[in-house]
Amino acid sequence: MITQIISQTKNDLEKVIRSSSLTDDQKYLWTNLIDNLNENDLDLFLELLQNNDDTLNFLTKNIQDKLGALKTKDVSVWREIIADEKRYLSAYA
Repeated sequence: MITQIISQTKNDLEKVIRSSSLTDDQKYLWTNLIDNLNENDLDLFLELLQNNDDTLNFLTKNIQDKLGALKTKDVSVWREIIADEKRYLSAYA
């Protein structure tokens, strides 16, 4: 039963991602992320992303920026990403 609920939530989240305006590479990034989420995180992301393209776009850019900062090992870029997160979250708090 729990496996079915997780599977349905995962399917619902994948539908949100597939129907979005993200590029194929960005959708692939999310597909890989979704495959590694636990039940609580799947529920959280589904709630956050359903009917909210702004959050999906922000989180996608955030993940991509963080991956880029990790590749270049640029601490100043990382700090700017964190500052952007704080600004984004404070706008919705």
